[in-house]
Amino acid sequence: MNHEMRQRRRKVAWACFQPFLNEQQLMESVQILERGYQTDSVSNLIAYISKICTEFGIGGEIRKSLYSRFHQMMFENTDSLVDPLALAQGNKQSTLSKKAVEPSPAPAAAPAPQPPLPEETAALPLPVLIFSYFMQQIIAGLADDVDFFPIMLEHVKGDSQQNKQSFDLIMQWADSPDKFDWATALNEKMLADLVHVVYTTLCDILGPINADNAFHRAVAYCEQKPEARLFPPSRFF
Repeated sequence: MNHEMRQRRRKVAWACFQPFLNEQQLMESVQILERGYQTDSVSNLIAYISKICTEFGIGGEIRKSLYSRFHQMMFENTDSLVDPLALAQGNKQSTLSKKAVEPSPAPAAAPAPQPPLPEETAALPLPVLIFSYFMQQIIAGLADDVDFFPIMLEHVKGDSQQNKQSFDLIMQWADSPDKFDWATALNEKMLADLVHVVYTTLCDILGPINADNAFHRAVAYCEQKPEARLFPPSRFF
């Protein structure tokens, strides 16, 4: 395989997994790609995505969407995407240069306290706050005539305790789509389950590729919030 194709596959891998992995995990995923999956075949692509999803706990529904997303991006213009190897080399060089000019460090100071949350959002627990940012972006991107909540409710119909709980929560949410006080008692796992239902619903409404794009935009929006330093949105996936 030529250099250009290897670079393209690295760029696409980084872009596809970026919403779901932290930087260290992304670097590890690229290393796995370089070590054993830089082969131009569909079966190799599927094996690579399955390997990364299994390694880092990415769920089944997102895994399915990644197959089509990765394949599609391999045929798109990747000039604007970062080559993770170049990024890693740049970070290494920057670290070496910094060490060369900096004096010996002083004894480590105590960690600086995290800034307090704004008063208007302090009433929401941090995971719920990030969930609210995320869902506000998802809903804002939908057309007014989309039956978002009815479709969600269809996905949680059933007799299981989890389905009944999700159904009740979605009904409360549907009453005031821009309010999230109904979620204040939910833990991270329960919020992540609702995120999964939302993703499945978006796949029905928009198709898997556009659903992925909507999630990427919402993640990028959340990551701009200062609270995301304490609770990154990727913890829901």
